[in-house]
Amino acid sequence: IPLNSDELVPLLSGDKSPTAWVIHSGKPLSVTAEDFAEREAAGQDWGKGTNAEHWLGMPLIDGDGNTFGAVVIQIYTHGSRYSDEDIALFELISHHIAHAIEQVQFTSRLERAIADRTQSLEQEVAERRRGETLQRALFEISALSARGIDLDVFYLELHRIMGGLLYAKNMIVTIYHESDDEISFPYLADEKDPAPPRDFRRPAGHGFSGFILMSRRPQRIDQERYRSLVEKGDLHSTLGSVDFNSLIGAPMIYQDRLLGVIILQSYDSTIE
Repeated sequence: IPLNSDELVPLLSGDKSPTAWVIHSGKPLSVTAEDFAEREAAGQDWGKGTNAEHWLGMPLIDGDGNTFGAVVIQIYTHGSRYSDEDIALFELISHHIAHAIEQVQFTSRLERAIADRTQSLEQEVAERRRGETLQRALFEISALSARGIDLDVFYLELHRIMGGLLYAKNMIVTIYHESDDEISFPYLADEKDPAPPRDFRRPAGHGFSGFILMSRRPQRIDQERYRSLVEKGDLHSTLGSVDFNSLIGAPMIYQDRLLGVIILQSYDSTIE
């Protein structure tokens, strides 16, 4: 019966297959044509395959004494038999086969373990480097406030720092004016839309900034979610281009007070 070397088949009970009997018992087995005929007469036929003139099976046993397989030879020439010397030699060979297979399996497991650990270390190194980059960026942002620069320069520098952490080609900063319940746009850099006039304001609940501000939580919005939010009425009165691929935004909160929103968005389909 043709078998695929990669195919797994259930292990039968010992009374269904001589190979299974060897694996289950962990003992050698010798079956002649007469033995096969005797089993058939008793209604105990081993089933699949053509009965051999002489069948030999040896268990494959690992260093811990566990049987993990079997090796079989058989001859179909009428009247032929393996001699006692042949059987003794085959048993010796089976020990060497078991040892060789165990070594190959050990090497394979070792290689997989090394590969897994290498991947884990690479991830740890990448996370550590990202942590160091984030820490450096936060320090730079904190240092900006101590430099006495004007806000226009501050936002430009903030945009540069954000670009070192994330895709930040398009960045918007809005400020929440609590007394008027409005937002202004002191900084907007977008590849499609121009910045609004400096004195431009709009109701705080409008647009992406309003949605993020009112949620008081970071938000990630793709086109599917954008359409869903619009359909439910959670997002309305948006300004500018809405054909972005991905948008992320976070409220700026200090001592539980809403100060504004910072938004990054991408029109590039490769940036999610």
